[in-house]
Amino acid sequence: MNTDLLAELIEFLPDATFIVDSARRVVAWNKAIEDMTGTKRADMLGQSCRACAIPFYGRQRPLLVDVAVQGAGTMPGLYDSVTKKGNAVFAEVMAERIRNGQGGRLRAVAVSLSDVDGRFLGAIESIRDITDCAGAESTWREAEEKLRTALTEKQRAEEALGKSRFDLESRSKELSELNTTLKVLLQQREQNQRDLEERILSNIEAQVMPFVQKLKKCRLDANHMAYVTMIESGLNGIASTFSRKISRQYSSLTPAEIQVANLIRTGKTTKEIGELLGVSPGAINFHRNNIRKKLGLNRKKINLVSFLSSLS
Repeated sequence: MNTDLLAELIEFLPDATFIVDSARRVVAWNKAIEDMTGTKRADMLGQSCRACAIPFYGRQRPLLVDVAVQGAGTMPGLYDSVTKKGNAVFAEVMAERIRNGQGGRLRAVAVSLSDVDGRFLGAIESIRDITDCAGAESTWREAEEKLRTALTEKQRAEEALGKSRFDLESRSKELSELNTTLKVLLQQREQNQRDLEERILSNIEAQVMPFVQKLKKCRLDANHMAYVTMIESGLNGIASTFSRKISRQYSSLTPAEIQVANLIRTGKTTKEIGELLGVSPGAINFHRNNIRKKLGLNRKKINLVSFLSSLS
């Protein structure tokens, strides 16, 4: 084996590299391995293969070239992993002495060398510092795990948001249905009120007013006839919208004032109203004045009978 040629060839390799001969003595030690270990070529040439371990581990121990030559049985447990492809052996290991004694992770490959007749000539081992790569790989794995966790949390948040949106839509639908139900109930209530008013009106016209008309045809004295007339007027007021309008638009009127206003609307005089209600004409005039004030007519030249009739 032309060791000088091999030494010249490996000198410019970027990876730390050394070569041993058939006696496993160091015959080449390149510049990259000097830089990695701090051990010069002159101190290593001629040394045994196991002496090459001292710059890396601080003690003699089998190296990967021993595996390349003899097999993995020569160094159980000294490497994290050992794989073999053809006559090349690959492994990774922690070295305590490199990086100014701080240690680092190495990846090595060793190949046995033979001549054309298969005779063993020696072996070559190349070593690369992968400490930073290992750290980067660890950082990458940590980042990957954080990303995976973040994606999981994002998925959970999206699921929670989807559930909240579903709940909100369901609640909105329920409120919409409730609103529709309330509208139907209100419409039904209004319809029931109209039906009730129609029944009352129908009952007055069909079952009460005919008897009032018969009473008016009887021989009654003036007072009794006046009472019948009041009853008729009251029933007509109930049947009409007058009482509802005046009580809704002028809610400040008292029940007595509404009664007087109803009689005024029918054309009754103050004296007649007093006789019908059993009070003095002065009391009726008092009610008339209050009615005009509350209706805003006290300073206007508007006939009270005409105004009240317009509310019918």
